[in-house]
Amino acid sequence: MNRASRPLSAAAAVALVVASGAALAQKTELLVYTALETDQLKAYTESFQKTNPNIDLKFVRDSTGVITAKVLAEKANPQADVILGVSASSVEIFKAEGMLSAYSPVGFSALAPRYSDTARPPSWVGQDIYAAVVC
Repeated sequence: MNRASRPLSAAAAVALVVASGAALAQKTELLVYTALETDQLKAYTESFQKTNPNIDLKFVRDSTGVITAKVLAEKANPQADVILGVSASSVEIFKAEGMLSAYSPVGFSALAPRYSDTARPPSWVGQDIYAAVVC
């Protein structure tokens, strides 16, 4: 399936590659667009590669706004396999644009529902939450 014909879904993309990873003789590379900090990416990469040694992660890191604009600009020809660490408001835009596929990751029922899309199965699942305050 080519990238232009598949919708973006972080969890679905990872699950698909993981499921087919055992059959691959060579390493697979996933292109990840992310707004996470570099030190966070190191921990995610180390953890991911322990269970997925045949998959290399290639990160394109920028601010949430830049990543959102990039993903929207690439709508007709998506380049990223995974989008990680952008705001819920951004993924809601992607959902409204029909760019996400619904998927419930393993263990989803144990998560607090307020940290994911309200649809079941969800189109996106959050990894953390933070507040910004101007005083």
